[in-house]
Order: sequence, then structure tokens, then C-alpha cells
Amino acid sequence: MKNNILVKAEEVDLPEWTDKVEDFLLSVMELTNAENQDISICFCSDDFIKNLNSQYRQIDDPTDVLSFELGTEYEGEEGENRFCAGDIVISLAALERNTQNFSVTINDELKRLLVHGFLHLEGYDHGQFHIGKDGAILDEQENVPVYKDLDENFKAECDMLILQEEILYKLSDKKIIE
Repeated sequence: MKNNILVKAEEVDLPEWTDKVEDFLLSVMELTNAENQDISICFCSDDFIKNLNSQYRQIDDPTDVLSFELGTEYEGEEGENRFCAGDIVISLAALERNTQNFSVTINDELKRLLVHGFLHLEGYDHGQFHIGKDGAILDEQENVPVYKDLDENFKAECDMLILQEEILYKLSDKKIIE
């Protein structure tokens, strides 16, 4: 069934490449068998995402991506069951910073943020873990790599990051930004 993506902007102008965001995210949704879902993607300023981060996470700093899971079902226009997954918010300024901090292209970083945000909407969480510059899963508190002897309590949290990297690998040929 059909998925719907809405792309919008807050406090920034939409770049010309945002018309390709929908196609990329639809590919992600196809890979993960997401059906009949509605998602909005908001590109914004650092100030806008900082306000959201402060209001909803009590962190008074900008971040790169936030996801707001709605998880509501409703009946579509044609009588089909639809799922309003939620909103992904991405700071364009943080996107630029991340490309320098992680030494990646803007295209690769944008895809990472989109997949990351989408997986949060699907109910995944990575807890205290994140992906480092070299692609390793790191413990955020100690900033050290996590290895195979990971405590089973944290395995599910790492599963999100592993799935994220698998999706990015499978869609590595997709271009949003040339």
C-alpha cells in the first residue's frame, strides 16, 4: 500500500534537493516493509530544533535530528487503515556541521539522519549508543567501542544502529544531494 511523505520547512528555506527526500524515504520504508504510513519531515534552523530539544528532552542545545512518534491509526479516504507514524525534524545547520565532524558527504549524512529519524518513528531506540566516525557502535557515556560481549540488556539498543547501517548500505547508491 501507499506511504505518504510531507516535506516542509521551519525558519529556513527548503533547499532544491528536498524534492528527492520523499523518494529516498519511500525506499527506506519499502526495505522495512512499512505500509500505509504518513510521515512528515521538517527541515529547520538550529534555533527551532533547540527549542524543541529543550521543551521535549530538557536539553538546552540544538541537535541534528528529533523524531516525534505519533503512532495513531485512522481510516483513509478509500476506507483503508492508515498509520500516522509521526514527524522527523532535521536541523540544516547541524547537517552541515556533522559532515565536517564525521568527514562524510552531505548526501550520506542526510541519508543517515533520515534513516535514524525513521527508525525512531518505528519504535526503535539506541539508548546510550551511537555510531562513531569510523562506523563503530560507541557507548556514549564512555565514548568507547562496543564489542560482541555486549550485555544482552543493551543488545536491542544496538540493533537499531545495526539496522540503520544495513539500510544505509543497501541504499548507498541513492542520491538526494548531488
